[in-house]
Amino acid sequence: MPFNLQTLIEPAAQSLAALTTALQKYDQPVIFVGEGLHSYADTLTEILAKQAVVTSAPYRLCKAALVAIRGQSLLRENPDRPYEELLPVYLRKPEAERLAAERRGGSE
Repeated sequence: MPFNLQTLIEPAAQSLAALTTALQKYDQPVIFVGEGLHSYADTLTEILAKQAVVTSAPYRLCKAALVAIRGQSLLRENPDRPYEELLPVYLRKPEAERLAAERRGGSE
């Protein structure tokens, strides 16, 4: 099953207004995933209308299988791609790590 996914905006922390303004420049559906999506899904669909594809709950979390599918797609495009280009980009630590740091009394 081919996936022709591409990054429209480089990963960055930004306001919801800035994100939706930037995405409105594209004339194609935008797939949203992530653990925080439940907080913003209504606003995204209100602003972006049919352009916003809000994934259902099981697909919102970054699971190893979803990362593997994306990696497979990238390797098919370029079998000689360096592994560094296949590593995921995280804008913040996973929730489990943040909670563990809070319990230890720090924010590491």
